[in-house]
Amino acid sequence: HSLLPRAKPLLNQLWDDPQAVAQLVDLLAENSKKLDRGQLTSIFKQFVDFFTLALSYRTKHPHLKEVETTESEIISSFLSIGLRLCLEDFKPVFLQLMDKLKHGEDPTLITAFNFIHRVGLRLKNLFGFGVEFLLNDAIKLLKSQEKSTQLILAILRSMETVLTYNRLQSLSEPVFNDLVNTLVALYQEEDEVHDKLE
Repeated sequence: HSLLPRAKPLLNQLWDDPQAVAQLVDLLAENSKKLDRGQLTSIFKQFVDFFTLALSYRTKHPHLKEVETTESEIISSFLSIGLRLCLEDFKPVFLQLMDKLKHGEDPTLITAFNFIHRVGLRLKNLFGFGVEFLLNDAIKLLKSQEKSTQLILAILRSMETVLTYNRLQSLSEPVFNDLVNTLVALYQEEDEVHDKLE
């Protein structure tokens, strides 16, 4: 894959041009279609390194009006590559990315929950491995005092998507009650979120 070794330096050069960033990640995804699963698996660590940097786009450009579109392109390109792996190979990659993304400020967390939303849409009921991670982090963040409306909406959107396709069979009663109480309290307290949900 001739583009992959040059992808990170190219991304750094194009970083302030949202359209160019979107085209670069799309080109990388298109080029990866030529690889068979074995070849893809052997170089996937490089893809993860590249997309870990690319997924920090919102953090580095939080006020850019094209941030939603560019981030969406980055996530789409990653998923078009990553979901060519078998599910057992994709799970640790997903968990590794989430571990890196969940320790950030609002922009990074928004990206994490947008990513979960998109993975949930693609994997549907095969995304059971992500439910516990989603709920634990969602409850913790929704209870915190430091959260933006945009983060709340990203969390709720990802929860809606994932829980639409995946049952909560292994959820203990205390965790379920905590989730319900957190959501009810959020709905009662956050007028801006309440307005956007109606």
